[in-house]
Amino acid sequence: MTEKTYFLLDDHALMRKGISDYIAQNSEWTLAGEAGTCEEAKEELLMLARTKIFPQIIVVDINIK
Repeated sequence: MTEKTYFLLDDHALMRKGISDYIAQNSEWTLAGEAGTCEEAKEELLMLARTKIFPQIIVVDINIK
């Protein structure tokens, strides 16, 4: 079975920590990566793609700049 992975994009580290902790306790999903800015997210997702890791879900802060 394929591993269920997600990626977090939020400019608040405390929110990223809280969301990842909540998901870890309440589901089978694992964190593939996270970023605090859109530029960081682009770099992280490209790095993941090079290693053949493609998160099924990307959780994005709607107010990210």
